[in-house]
Amino acid sequence: GSDDVVADGEEGHRADREQEGEHAHVLGAGPLRGEGDRAADDRERAEHEQRAHRLVQEEERKRIARQVHDGPAQAMANVVLQSEISERLFDVDAQKSRGELASLRQMVNKTLQELRGFIFELRPMILDDLGLVPTLRRYVQTLIDKHGVRIDFSSTGRDRRLPSDDEVAIFRLIQDSLVERIDKAQAKDIVLGLQWKEDTLDVLLQSDGKELPPDGELQSGIRRSERLELLHGESTHEARADGNVVLKVKIPIRSAPQLVS
Repeated sequence: GSDDVVADGEEGHRADREQEGEHAHVLGAGPLRGEGDRAADDRERAEHEQRAHRLVQEEERKRIARQVHDGPAQAMANVVLQSEISERLFDVDAQKSRGELASLRQMVNKTLQELRGFIFELRPMILDDLGLVPTLRRYVQTLIDKHGVRIDFSSTGRDRRLPSDDEVAIFRLIQDSLVERIDKAQAKDIVLGLQWKEDTLDVLLQSDGKELPPDGELQSGIRRSERLELLHGESTHEARADGNVVLKVKIPIRSAPQLVS
């Protein structure tokens, strides 16, 4: 009767729903991730980046401690020793004491220059004031003067100010890569190019010299991949048949609030 028809209809609807459910399962459709799941993922990602950032900072603190001990601290100890020698000589041989004082003055001037270079490498003040490109221009010139190498530096596109942490990390990445090519690979002819795009900064570093492992430990005590992970960047490394080694880096730009004048 009519009850049998209703029952058959409900049974048919139930079968259709079950068939749709099986079809959805086959296609891989599962429960939608909620806002809570996405927030948890964001928190986990942020915590991972913070741990990586702390690791990089700790490695750089160790490097700085070693450099302070071997550089400015040792130089200042020598200045103190030289001043004591000059003081003892003063009553014995005034003429010789004046010669020692002249040597002391030269030593102090040399130590001051080394200290200024050391401070610049630690945290260039013009990086905060002027941004990445002017800072790199000055740093490249210091390398040319110090090592007698040729470095062709260029920046194309609309350069801009980046978040402070990003500017420091990019400067450190380029600084470490340049020092690696000069000190370890004995490079003499280097090309450094920055290309500013809408959403990325592309860095090209090409040089002669020896081929090195693409992700070896750098001067700062960390690897290039670790620095790039903090910047969400990526890189390629190629040793060409003409003897040049080419490093290409692509870094996403988080924000560009201000043009560099």
